[in-house]
Amino acid sequence: MFDRFDLPTGGQFFVYSDNYDYVIGAFTEANEFPGGEFSTQPVPGDAVTLEYYEPAEARGQSEISLMRVVHAYRNLFGRENNPLDDFGDSGTCNNNVNCPEGAAWQEQKRGVVMLLTSGGFRYCSGSLINNTNNDGTPFVLTADHCDPTTTSVFMFNYESPGCPNVNGPTNQTVAGCQLLFNSSASDVQLVRLNSNVPLNYNPYFSGWNANDAAATNSVCIHHPSGDIKKITFDNQAPVSSTWSGTPANSHWRILNWEDGTTEPGSSGSPLFDQNHRITGQLHGGTASCTNNIDDYYGKFSLSMTNGLRAHLDPGNSGVMTLDGFDPQAGGFVTGTVRNATTLLPISGATVQVVGGVNSATTNASGVYFMPLPDGATYDLAFSAYAYVSDTVTGITIVEGDTVIADMNLTALPIITVLEEDFETGAPGWTHNTPGGTWVDDWHISTERSRSTSHSYKCGSTTTGTYRAFNDARLLSPVMNNLPADAVLSFWMQLEGEVSGVYPDSAYDGGILEISVNGGAFTQITPQGGYPNTFRYTVGGGAPAQGPMLGLPCWATTLTTWTQMTADLSAYAGSNVQLRFRFGSDNSVQREGWYVDDV
Repeated sequence: MFDRFDLPTGGQFFVYSDNYDYVIGAFTEANEFPGGEFSTQPVPGDAVTLEYYEPAEARGQSEISLMRVVHAYRNLFGRENNPLDDFGDSGTCNNNVNCPEGAAWQEQKRGVVMLLTSGGFRYCSGSLINNTNNDGTPFVLTADHCDPTTTSVFMFNYESPGCPNVNGPTNQTVAGCQLLFNSSASDVQLVRLNSNVPLNYNPYFSGWNANDAAATNSVCIHHPSGDIKKITFDNQAPVSSTWSGTPANSHWRILNWEDGTTEPGSSGSPLFDQNHRITGQLHGGTASCTNNIDDYYGKFSLSMTNGLRAHLDPGNSGVMTLDGFDPQAGGFVTGTVRNATTLLPISGATVQVVGGVNSATTNASGVYFMPLPDGATYDLAFSAYAYVSDTVTGITIVEGDTVIADMNLTALPIITVLEEDFETGAPGWTHNTPGGTWVDDWHISTERSRSTSHSYKCGSTTTGTYRAFNDARLLSPVMNNLPADAVLSFWMQLEGEVSGVYPDSAYDGGILEISVNGGAFTQITPQGGYPNTFRYTVGGGAPAQGPMLGLPCWATTLTTWTQMTADLSAYAGSNVQLRFRFGSDNSVQREGWYVDDV
């Protein structure tokens, strides 16, 4: 597990077993994950080799920081007394996905995955699913009761190479995920894998149908009983129904399967309509090889209505159907966005297809990477806070090719209305707490600084940790008549407490707030958003006891100085004041929050 994983264009990272008979990788910049974290699946043996190839022209541009090594106490790769454990365990009425029956479903099968615990127990199925950006974001749709976690393993291409029963490969996996959306009404869960799916896995992101209308026939692709991938057919229209206490008409009921069945382990697997689009995921039922009736799939249409659309249709286009995305069928455009004067990379810049939905964001090295359908020509719009937008035209994508499109953006003229490095006592800055049980740990510190020797810290005045029950507020001076196109920039380091089960959930962390014309302080969202949310419900640990339950926040560990920006153009002409607010609960304290060079 890595807390920083940032590779330049051309960099390749591999992991080998101690005898080199098990290899995963190459991982490239395409496998980077927002926030910088990265993890790999387990490798058999008691020793591993990490290998990184760095191109000469990219020397010194990579950042790889190993945070943790996990050693399993049970064999994930098959019990020693039965190396084919679970292979062949499903009923004989099931069809291997590569039999003639599955010939028309060879794209969709590439997205279906098997879910395993970190201990190697094979327990559910799921599928990669497309979004309206058609960008290969590693979303997996599964059942809410499957509930994968940061330690779950997602296995790709576990299938017989042909129609006969032959065990499949088990080394094409991705480890860990983050929960994005769940709903018990349709028993649905959407997670984002902790790394992009390697292209050599040949992934496919299935399309979907959000209409609440029955298909003429249905197909399910799944891993019954943890076995190799199977395919099952229903030649009739499903009917609206309910299952296990869910709302009326929240599920599609399969009356009976004409060919094949489902079993434990099939839960979470996708149900496809006649147009090869997902209409639901398996919740439960009574089907088996001896009883091929009654399976229930949570309706995709209800899931979209209840909040799934925010992730799969991020631009809220309202489309009701979407075809699948095959990253291997198109090409790629990549490049580096730099400051036209200094030639330094610009992180957080947006690259958008003009007139389209595809977009990408540059990483800390200013690099972006975007898959695009082939056989077309695109114009790309480049934009970043405090820079003049620009466009590259005539980018032609050919299948399998990668096109380089760099951009140098011109910085807008800068009018500085506030500048503070905290080296001279920070005049005009104050800090406080609402009192009661809440405390304030803000102070000027010399422990860490980005420039010279001082920063503002919310934490211990020594080398210890912040106290419990912080509601500490650091306030800037009031800035009068804020100019148009104002942008806030500051640098920070942070060590807060996050959930050990759900790393997007925080117990302690910080937010940014603004007061306009003397009004109440309200939260503002930085460029790229907040990576965490203060916990407020039970699950994966008790709910937080801090002061900002349910609010998005910064909490993930950042031990290198990281620049944050926020667009303040909406407050042009107003008198504004900024507030850096840190909250902590009643237990488990860490280093705290450092702010510098505002």
